Amino acid sequence: MNSKIKELFKNDRYRSLIILGLYLVFFLFIILLAKLAPKSPIVEDNKAIQKIDVNDKYDFEISVKDSKITGSYDYSFIKLIYNDTTYEYSNEIILPEDFPYMDILKFIDKKYVFDLIKDKDIYSTTEFSDNSKASTYLIDDVEITTYDKTLSKCDIKINDVTYKITYK
Repeated sequence: MNSKIKELFKNDRYRSLIILGLYLVFFLFIILLAKLAPKSPIVEDNKAIQKIDVNDKYDFEISVKDSKITGSYDYSFIKLIYNDTTYEYSNEIILPEDFPYMDILKFIDKKYVFDLIKDKDIYSTTEFSDNSKASTYLIDDVEITTYDKTLSKCDIKINDVTYKITYK
């Protein structure tokens, strides 16, 4: 067997075929190793939502304590309905002036919330049984929790009061 290989190796044509065959076996071995190697886990980006579609007009609903606030957002004009009273907010002026939840007014603007959390690191993550996740961000003394990448629902905690906002 050994003399047969030496005889084939003396011939240039067969020597090239043997070398080519050895390269083929080598690369097949490398490909097989790559296929069988354990896959590294995909590392999730620990940054906030990077991009959302922001409409200039949308409706919203806010739950706070045992109350509901509904309304609409139209660029910089906000119309709120709370306890059968209609409030209008524009240019930092609200009419009538007795609206009890002034803290939440700037967070009704979805773009404002997005600008606060974009590119921020996630403070904590909560995973639910249905495989959905909630991400919490701390910005100064405000805690913002988002439930999806489209920012359609979020909780905003200001001074121990939690506002649950749904943008429609």
